[in-house]
Amino acid sequence: MNPACTSAEQGSGGAQETNLSMWTRASKATVPHADAASQADSGGIAAALRQLAYLASAVFGPIGIGWGYDLEEDVLREGAPIVAAGQVVGRELMHTARIRFWHRRSDHPQEKVEFTARAHAMFVSSTNAGPMTDPDAPARTELQAFAVCLSKIGFNVGGITAFAQQTAISVQAKVTPSAEAGCTTGGSSAVGPIPANERAILDNKVKGLAVVDDPENIRRAREMVSSILQHPLAIAEFQEKANQRIEEIERSSTRSAHF
Repeated sequence: MNPACTSAEQGSGGAQETNLSMWTRASKATVPHADAASQADSGGIAAALRQLAYLASAVFGPIGIGWGYDLEEDVLREGAPIVAAGQVVGRELMHTARIRFWHRRSDHPQEKVEFTARAHAMFVSSTNAGPMTDPDAPARTELQAFAVCLSKIGFNVGGITAFAQQTAISVQAKVTPSAEAGCTTGGSSAVGPIPANERAILDNKVKGLAVVDDPENIRRAREMVSSILQHPLAIAEFQEKANQRIEEIERSSTRSAHF
């Protein structure tokens, strides 16, 4: 007697087959070979979402009719501190997504089966070359949550989502400093120049330091700059300018105290 069977299943082999019939159908569903082979050429995430949707549609019918999901949670949460030059300049940010997946029952199409799944991905993380932002993190968490839902009911999704996850890892691997800070083993910069739009934001923030006379306000701005700027060089430059402004204010205060 199979200990994994319920009492109803133990009484009849047919009952067990009914309980697992959808799982069996789901586990046999596969994406077309040509579609799977194209994943490496389309950025990973979009192709993986397409393939998961194909699998769900093959078993339940078209999206919105036989199945679908709602994004119930889409939030950023603070994580570990980000430290640069011995100072805390911000905190890592983790993106969390929770989706509610539903599908119609094959034996009672008017009824829906619903359940949820949650996934996480780093949006802002600390690397040896400085803070790094992954703009695809929200899409990746939605993908992973969708995949978890399908895996709960028998779909084989590991191979589909693995490439998208590997894409994120390879992006982080490109930021690899050498023994000399900010340089790769080939002697070139580990990160590219500050983009023009971020340079404009940086210049505006630096100009704003000149009108701030409270060192504590500048220190707070220095600690929170990673929530505004993303490029490691931009963050480092603002921190340097902030430190210079703090020293200028404190020197001025010391001179005033002598009079």
